[in-house]
Amino acid sequence: MNNSGQLAKAFKYFGSTWTLRIAGASLLINLAIGIGKIVLSIISSSFFIAVSAFYTFALVLARVFALLGSDRRKEYRCCQFCALILVGASLIYILYSTRLFFEEGKSSYHEYVALAIATVTFVEIGVNARGVVRERRNHRLFMQALRMVNLASSLISLTLTQSALLSLSEQTEGIDRNLANGFMGCLMGTSAAVIGILLLIKAGKKQSSQPYLPEPSEDSEGA
Repeated sequence: MNNSGQLAKAFKYFGSTWTLRIAGASLLINLAIGIGKIVLSIISSSFFIAVSAFYTFALVLARVFALLGSDRRKEYRCCQFCALILVGASLIYILYSTRLFFEEGKSSYHEYVALAIATVTFVEIGVNARGVVRERRNHRLFMQALRMVNLASSLISLTLTQSALLSLSEQTEGIDRNLANGFMGCLMGTSAAVIGILLLIKAGKKQSSQPYLPEPSEDSEGA
């Protein structure tokens, strides 16, 4: 079965619950947020926002793999792919953040652009936080992967939020904004990479202890 068929199966399997509806809505919202960041990066000529958009799109792909893991026979492999994307995107983000330490000049945005950035990032954090909290009792590995991706995405969003708030504040003239953004980016990127590594380890351990996950019975599905 191809990936589109697996994703269709995921939607069908969870069609009677809110689980996949919320996950699917979150995925689409994050896709829209990524597009919004691209637009903002063009308006402000900011490569920093473009890198954040790249990270958002990468985690949308990671979420797709996590959703494909709803097929129990492919759950481990899909979650491992999800973790690898998360780690890879986070390492790239860290590399870019270190570049800010050596960049001259101050990163600043027009007031309206900064407000738009702050609004977009707060929405992104809110959507991701809702996903983490709402499905916290679902112990399927693919749902754990979605929660971890949401957490990592929220952490990275904090860097862009800080950048916008520093640009808006009139009391940050003495602060090296590039240094602050670079430090925050490295810190949050490292945290997100660690989350990806933990997910990769968790998937590997579960695969070793239970190589095959049987499909649930009709009774367990209805429970």
